Amino acid sequence: MDQDLRAHYQSSEYVIEDDPPIRFEIDETHQGLGLLLLSFGVEEAIWLTAYNPGSRRRDEEENLDDQMRLLGQIEAARLNYFVGHSMDQHGDWYEPSYLVLGLNQEEGVRLGQAFGQVSVICINVEGTPRLISTEET
Repeated sequence: MDQDLRAHYQSSEYVIEDDPPIRFEIDETHQGLGLLLLSFGVEEAIWLTAYNPGSRRRDEEENLDDQMRLLGQIEAARLNYFVGHSMDQHGDWYEPSYLVLGLNQEEGVRLGQAFGQVSVICINVEGTPRLISTEET
């Protein structure tokens, strides 16, 4: 992943659409994320989307089709998840996403790769989100 794209992801905001919403940023430990994982008895979670493979804008209908296929795989694996979204700091880039509880980094990278994603976010039990390239594995 090139440095400009990495910087874009690092400066974006990630929101779990819960009540109240949980907003987090890459590499910033968030106590609420850690508590969320603990409350479900898991040590890791993965944040991912099927939108815009390769970080290239794509038709909304194609994005929705793939997002529904991703959700189908999450549900078929009987994993708990939260709906969320990612948004750049200017509001120009918005992607619906899922926080998948109990999915480890290796599985998350494979799932991200299956949907053409450049990266996923792995969140540990301390609540620290880390950007993980799917291209480096």
